[in-house]
Amino acid sequence: MRKITPLLSVCGLVILALVFAAHSGQAQSKISGVIDHFTDGDSFIIHGQKVRLWGIDAPEYYQKCRDATGKAYPCGKHSRQFFENLAASRAVSCDIMRAAKRESRIVAKCFLDGTDIAGEIVKAGHAIDYTYFSDEFYKSEERAAKLAKSGLWQGDFIEPYQWRKQNKR
Repeated sequence: MRKITPLLSVCGLVILALVFAAHSGQAQSKISGVIDHFTDGDSFIIHGQKVRLWGIDAPEYYQKCRDATGKAYPCGKHSRQFFENLAASRAVSCDIMRAAKRESRIVAKCFLDGTDIAGEIVKAGHAIDYTYFSDEFYKSEERAAKLAKSGLWQGDFIEPYQWRKQNKR
């Protein structure tokens, strides 16, 4: 009996250590607070963590588009400005969808008072539904923006992922 008790104690400690290690190694599932910096129309920094909004693709900051008259305008800057006006100085709550290892950022669905931020950006025409990742989650918002000729839909634009391919840093 004396030999079993120390063995059970050791087994118990090992199990506790494994449970603790598994719990502490779990990925964070939420992040919230006030956004520190808006990178572009779908990316930001909060608590030092880079975050990209899930399911949408906004123009890059330096991307240009064409309005209804064919005149170039800074659609990337407009997109970021819309996002900033929407969320600046307000607490956001984000559900982390996945971590993008190669870019050291997370991808998340973020909300302001229960409203889906990405959906609002797409509805205003400042981003598109990124169907490769979203499975057309924001397609109805995109259709509404397109019909209203809002934001990007007022003229012509290169889809942001295509623009990135053509303008690698």
